[in-house]
Amino acid sequence: FIAEEGATIQFSGGTAPPNELNGEVGGYGTIHFLSGTTNINGSYDVKGHTRIGGRSDMNYPAKARFNSAAETADLTLDDIYSYQGGTGTLTVTRKCNWFGGGFPDSGKTVIAAGAELITGDGSKALNGHTIDNAGTAWLRGYTDGSGPFNNLAGGTVIVEYSVPAILHGITFVNAGTLVLKGGAVGTFEIRGAYKQTGTGVLDIELGERVAGTQFGCLIVSSWWWTGRAELDGTLK
Repeated sequence: FIAEEGATIQFSGGTAPPNELNGEVGGYGTIHFLSGTTNINGSYDVKGHTRIGGRSDMNYPAKARFNSAAETADLTLDDIYSYQGGTGTLTVTRKCNWFGGGFPDSGKTVIAAGAELITGDGSKALNGHTIDNAGTAWLRGYTDGSGPFNNLAGGTVIVEYSVPAILHGITFVNAGTLVLKGGAVGTFEIRGAYKQTGTGVLDIELGERVAGTQFGCLIVSSWWWTGRAELDGTLK
């Protein structure tokens, strides 16, 4: 399946049994997984847009499972019923819009150097999946799960929105730069574990005297046994 620039290829249905894509998927257009489960087992190299969800129907959730190495320029998870999983690694080279839904299964999503991750205000899930950020990630809203979020060396995570960023049960590993803005609400609460390596930088912007609104605020709180902070690197 090759989607030419301006064209869209849409997959739907396939809940039982799922759709199976074993050949080549690519092009400069849009690959849209609207509903049902689709297993992507072959070559996947989309220079355009990969969209998962958009139907907003819990009876027909969209789930794309990437089971081998895959790449897309843009990725959008539209709604709370959309999922991107599988056992392989999906690399996003330009922009990932994570507005809802989640990342299940044991695979990995990589935000490449120079790419962006934009998260929405709504509830999201990271269950057993790994996110590696080598680009710039803008975090806000609530994210539940168990899978790690790794901010790699050279990567930047920024929290500055009116909606605080909350990670519940998730380990956040900072080997890059974590920026907590002071001019807007820069509260980042990790109900799990925060680990900062020797290359990590925690950059807290200072303004006046009110935490979260006039200076950034990092909160590491207990959730079951996981509430802990391990600090190395630089405080800026």
